[in-house]
Amino acid sequence: MKFDVSPFFTGVVKMSIARGVYFLAVICALVYCEIVEDRWKQWWGYDLMAGPEMWGRTGPYKMCSNGKQQSPIDIHPDMLLFDPNLKHVKVETVPVNGKLTNTGNDITLVLDPDFINHVNVSQGPLSYVYHVTALKFHYSKVDINGSEHRIAGRSFPAELQMIGYNGDLYENMSRAENSSNGIVVISTFLEIAPEKTDENPALDILTAKLDEISWERGAFVQITSFSIDELLPLTDHYITYEGSMTQPSCQETVTWIIFNKPSYISEKQLNAFRGVWMEWQMKNIRPAMPLNHRVLRTNINTRKQSGLCSMKRDLFYDVNSNFRT
Repeated sequence: MKFDVSPFFTGVVKMSIARGVYFLAVICALVYCEIVEDRWKQWWGYDLMAGPEMWGRTGPYKMCSNGKQQSPIDIHPDMLLFDPNLKHVKVETVPVNGKLTNTGNDITLVLDPDFINHVNVSQGPLSYVYHVTALKFHYSKVDINGSEHRIAGRSFPAELQMIGYNGDLYENMSRAENSSNGIVVISTFLEIAPEKTDENPALDILTAKLDEISWERGAFVQITSFSIDELLPLTDHYITYEGSMTQPSCQETVTWIIFNKPSYISEKQLNAFRGVWMEWQMKNIRPAMPLNHRVLRTNINTRKQSGLCSMKRDLFYDVNSNFRT
């Protein structure tokens, strides 16, 4: 008795072809999505056509326009809630290596991910240990409008943001930035030094290299044995709130820690940043976003202070004593 097996093989061939077409379609879709995502990463910026007002209205960054916990914000001292349970922030630093990069939208120091030791941030409002991955600088062409966060409507000449991901729960920044309790950003305002000769030695290490990345998006220069803690103010006091990244995709997974004292930057150093070519030309700051009933907590107990110490910005935001002459 003979059996005709040709229909069986024909079916196998058709099934194999269908699977092949399916997997090819999936691969093409993934490649297409990656190309589209790269184009959007190149598109957004700070000018009128692609600036913060357009983020989320066009393209994939819907959280930027629809999110209810967006950053930065304007911090009004009379809205601060003293929290006696807030501990001091612990920043464990070691000399690190990294790439000082002109992203086209900002100057970023990207820490070497293969470096043996991490810069760790813990305690304060945090329940986990966070690994610092980058430092970002925000500023404009004018001193009165250079920081992203504001204090009672006042902007500082520049703002330094130290970004880290939750190393206890996630293996990298990509996973953490889209996950709960994923990111911490420590913000330090940068104030103009009272004397022209008062330069921040740590910033000088970076500004001395800016000429090498001034004219090309994506250009970078290697920085070695850099001590991040020298950029931070000497203070145990801060404000904290739940917010978002201030650049697309504006993920709302950030715990913000904003120190109550700024650090110094000299006019010469600030002008070195301003001299780097950017696609936005004028500023790389996102306007303040609505607070939307979020709680602003602080570990500063003003009730214990004298009448000479208040939450007013001119006294409360004192200058880093580490750089006083």
